[in-house]
Amino acid sequence: MFKVLLVDDEPWALLGLVNAFDWTGSGYEIVFQTDNPVKALDAIKRLKPDVVVTDICMNPLDGIALIENVRKDGLDTEFVIVSGYDYFEYAKEAIRHGAFHYLLKPLDLLEVNNVFLKLADHLKKKKKQLEMIENLVFLENFPHNADFIARYLRDNGMEQKYNYYQAVVSHADGQYDHSLLDFPDKTVHLSVNLGGNKFVYLINSDSDIKNWALSAWSERGGLKDVNIGISTVCSSIDKIGLKYREADIAACSCFVSGEPGISFYMKKSVSDINVFVNRIMSVIKSQDGNSVKKLFNDIKTTFAENRYGIEEVTFFYNQFVSHISYKYSDTLLRTDLEFQTYEQLFRRFMDFNDVLEYLAYILDEINEQTPKLESVTNETFMKLIKYVEANYNKTLFLNDLSRKFNINTTYICDLFKKHMGLTFTEYLTQLRLNKAAEMLAETDYSIVQIADEVGYGDYCYFSKVFKEHFKMTPSGYRKQNRI
Repeated sequence: MFKVLLVDDEPWALLGLVNAFDWTGSGYEIVFQTDNPVKALDAIKRLKPDVVVTDICMNPLDGIALIENVRKDGLDTEFVIVSGYDYFEYAKEAIRHGAFHYLLKPLDLLEVNNVFLKLADHLKKKKKQLEMIENLVFLENFPHNADFIARYLRDNGMEQKYNYYQAVVSHADGQYDHSLLDFPDKTVHLSVNLGGNKFVYLINSDSDIKNWALSAWSERGGLKDVNIGISTVCSSIDKIGLKYREADIAACSCFVSGEPGISFYMKKSVSDINVFVNRIMSVIKSQDGNSVKKLFNDIKTTFAENRYGIEEVTFFYNQFVSHISYKYSDTLLRTDLEFQTYEQLFRRFMDFNDVLEYLAYILDEINEQTPKLESVTNETFMKLIKYVEANYNKTLFLNDLSRKFNINTTYICDLFKKHMGLTFTEYLTQLRLNKAAEMLAETDYSIVQIADEVGYGDYCYFSKVFKEHFKMTPSGYRKQNRI
């Protein structure tokens, strides 16, 4: 319901306003009415109504002065002016001060009806725009700003009603009906679209929903190709950002398993992974190709048996980078080998097999110690560059480019470093962000839409990368550079 405040210093006219329109039936609620404009101003500041219907000629505060005082306080209240014909020019002045419409006395009931039906449509659109802005601010602070997240959730009805907080993340390559993810009784939840087909559900419940979700959601055909991650529970709303990270990691389980479905976050021991990193260093010294092949098969088997997920893959990858970089820094200057977050790995590689294949190439490079750039012509590389520039907004993996242009993935990295002065990942990121910056300055597309248009299905990740590159949020960039 939209809140309405009525003010007219003539009591009979005020009664006429009350009876001139079916307020409740059209989505309005009269929260205050008075024949005293000073009391009206105080009530407006206190109640913050969506609409004020006011006479134009009143004492000691006329309609225009009322509008000016409200605007000084920064309230975006809509005003409808009621005016006698003798004050018609005065009413038009009120329109110039931002009033939505004016009505002439005596009131024409048909005109009153039309005006307030149009105003209701206007308020609905405005509310939707405000919700988009609020969601955008939320996304730009999510999941790292714990105080902001807690305040936002409380403002949106998630005061702690039950004992536990939890997060669920869902995403899919194609369209799916996210409303299929309903929740059990004694649960309050808030859903936020993170861009594309990715959603986060922030939950306050009286119990851990994992077992319920596994039973309820597994049987739904519309969710068979959806990746769903469920966090552990916590008792504080301030920890919900951490719960999102857990749920997001769990939702990336398909990266290792190869199968979509429902996954639960669980912190796992990485002692086996450290053993494999040590074995890799030994294999390099032996330069035995069969040993390398057996080692990587053992790694795949161990990851499958332990049901390791992308968090463990990220640990393994970064341990590999740390050990290899320390021993063979000169060789690795030609590669795109650097520390990665789980988000970066998920976007850079197709799956865990793709990661292992890339790391095997790195080991080959170290053993051979000689780059093979001579076998790749500039013409081939320029075709690759043009392909990347034409398809930057799509999912691009090094292995796909390797197969398409018949160039080893490590050599692609070599070529980017040699000819572009950037790694492949840096070059692709720069392409996407520059296009995003252009769209922010020149178009009216929503920022979430822009993130999707330039190849980032996850707005939170897009915002994080954008801030690192431009040292400001996407919305801040738009305000500063709007054409």
